[in-house]
Order: sequence, then C-alpha cells, then structure tokens
Amino acid sequence: MKLDDDDPEILHAQHPFAFTARANAEDTPRFHEAMSSLDHKGFIKAMNLEIEQLNNIKAFVTVPCQKAIDEGHQVIGCTWAFK
Repeated sequence: MKLDDDDPEILHAQHPFAFTARANAEDTPRFHEAMSSLDHKGFIKAMNLEIEQLNNIKAFVTVPCQKAIDEGHQVIGCTWAFK
C-alpha cells in the first residue's frame, strides 16, 4: 500500500483485490449453498466470467497438483467468495 500524496491519511492498495469484506453469513454463501440457491445460474455465470478474466490477464498457470508437488512447488488453496 502507499499513502496518497495529497492526503497522507488515505491509503491506496496496489491491487483491486487487496481488501475484501464479509458483511454477514447470509450475504456470502458457501459454494454448496450458492449452488443450491435459486440464484445458482447467476453464480455459475459469475464464476465462469471470473475464470475467463483471470486467464486473460494470465494471473495463474494451471498444472496438475501432484506434478507441482513433485517439482518442489508450493500448492496454495483458494476459495470462491460469493456475493
């Protein structure tokens, strides 16, 4: 993060995904809750769009988990945050 030059009280994150907030449990369903909700088609559409956008900016490279481990890479977990 960096301070704003004009106002040292304002912080700016280096990346738009640097901060997230969780309002409440009902506002952010878990995967199985999202997929069994009436809005499941919208959640699936949003997931596909997010994956497409991440692929477009080459945010990651997908490799088989065991191959990564065998090559000495650290495997990190991830999760969907539904809204």
